[in-house]
Amino acid sequence: MAFAVKIPLFPAHIWLPEAHGEAPTFGSVLLAGILLKLGGFGFLQVCFPTSGEAILDGTMNLFPLVYTVSVLTILYSNVSVFVQTDIKKTIAYYSIGHMGFVTLGLTSGAFEGYTGAIVIMLAHGLSAAGLFFSVGYLYELSHSRALFFYRGIAVVAPFFAFFFFLFICANMGLPGTMNFVGEQLVLASLVKYSPFALALPLFGILMNGISSILFLNRLLFGEINLGTAHRVLDLKANGVFTHALIAAPLTAVGFAPVLLLRFLV
Repeated sequence: MAFAVKIPLFPAHIWLPEAHGEAPTFGSVLLAGILLKLGGFGFLQVCFPTSGEAILDGTMNLFPLVYTVSVLTILYSNVSVFVQTDIKKTIAYYSIGHMGFVTLGLTSGAFEGYTGAIVIMLAHGLSAAGLFFSVGYLYELSHSRALFFYRGIAVVAPFFAFFFFLFICANMGLPGTMNFVGEQLVLASLVKYSPFALALPLFGILMNGISSILFLNRLLFGEINLGTAHRVLDLKANGVFTHALIAAPLTAVGFAPVLLLRFLV
């Protein structure tokens, strides 16, 4: 069960925002895109082939416990982001919420849940990496991670604003993104357990959407901060290319899930 340590579930989650807060951009990208997935991969490859049947057929009766912890993780993380002012820590709390959906899918006892958990891990690895790349770009220009410091930068950096908006849409799990596909598969697996099991995860998704819109509005829109405007430059060709490489699979699988699901089914 050492793999569980690598999955930031409530209440043992506080290490992740602190780690992202101290890590450089590339370290945050590796942590979000690869290291956080080791816990889920471990559960999928090591734990479930040996004890998964006992967990899923009810003889160990662990799903209610995992469901409770996962839902608390989803709700707590998506409420916590409302009071965050550090951009990297805000994204870290969103990552915690996504990992709650991963554990729900892995312990749901349905093939849709397994598949959805894998899709969410892949989608989160891309969307979180894109967000951390974007934040790292801002930090290199202005050396600040304060949310309100960058108010209104969509005016001076439209290409940056476009890609950041796209990554936030993926973070919310909007239709047309890979994250949406994964979350819908996990929710479909919960229906097989109990239709009532959908209520709290759906509320978590709603809170994620509200907080993401507020986060986007505070960062990109509003009255421009004149002290920041002259420091922020828009993405150059190499920056656009890097962000587009991350955004392309997120949207491609979102509009055509078969591109990915045919390798998982």
